[in-house]
Amino acid sequence: MKTALADVPEESFQQPEGLTATRIDPKSGMLAGRGENAGVMEFFPSDNVPKKRAVPKPAKRKPKPEDDSDGFSDFGGSSRSSGRSSGGSTRSIESLF
Repeated sequence: MKTALADVPEESFQQPEGLTATRIDPKSGMLAGRGENAGVMEFFPSDNVPKKRAVPKPAKRKPKPEDDSDGFSDFGGSSRSSGRSSGGSTRSIESLF
């Protein structure tokens, strides 16, 4: 394309009158949330620009791990000090060595 347009002067885009450029949330069509590079740039007739702002979804958080003070909850789901396990034997870890 550069070769085909080599003799054509480069022009910058002139926004037509009556249009307004704004960033929108592509999923909702509402104004994009605040933040760097939020949403996509779209052009609207100046009298039909979205007015409501998209509500950002809360970030998904990983569940907080339960207290694992003995370090062995991955092997039966309970503390050694309780003397109970989630099933099977109630032997302590020391008896395995």
